[in-house]
Amino acid sequence: MDQEKTYWLVYDFGGGMFDAAIIKSEEGTIHVAHHGGDNFLGGSNIDWAIVEKLIAPRVIKDFGLTDFTRGNKKWRRAFASDFV
Repeated sequence: MDQEKTYWLVYDFGGGMFDAAIIKSEEGTIHVAHHGGDNFLGGSNIDWAIVEKLIAPRVIKDFGLTDFTRGNKKWRRAFASDFV
């Protein structure tokens, strides 16, 4: 009986790091095909990357706020960057 080969990407952003693994299922067994991580990408680092690379550019495009940046004091509350 032929069983399907299946792959999954499993990731973890927690605890101040980013880890990812490729999991392979074949012939009734599951094992890690490959894994890796970055000890400095996770926690607040990944949050800010999402804000700066995805959310802020969309706000700039949709609302024409060309000065909408994390470092602009005018938008400090929008970015909730009191701790930055």
